Amino acid sequence: MSTKWPEDLEQFIRTAEWTYAKTYAQTWPHEYLVKERVDEGMFLDMIRHIRKHGYKAAFYRREHTYL
Repeated sequence: MSTKWPEDLEQFIRTAEWTYAKTYAQTWPHEYLVKERVDEGMFLDMIRHIRKHGYKAAFYRREHTYL
């Protein structure tokens, strides 16, 4: 699945301060955003975009939306 990000969201994603998840570095390496450290409006726009264009899948017993 390929979804193009709107330009403003792409810029936000490139310039936001991402946090490396050290706890899961060996099993599920990833980075995440802390909402309080970034522009809240852009953060919420990104969530809406993922929910609209993503797909639902289980991670253990929880369902998440992935893009």
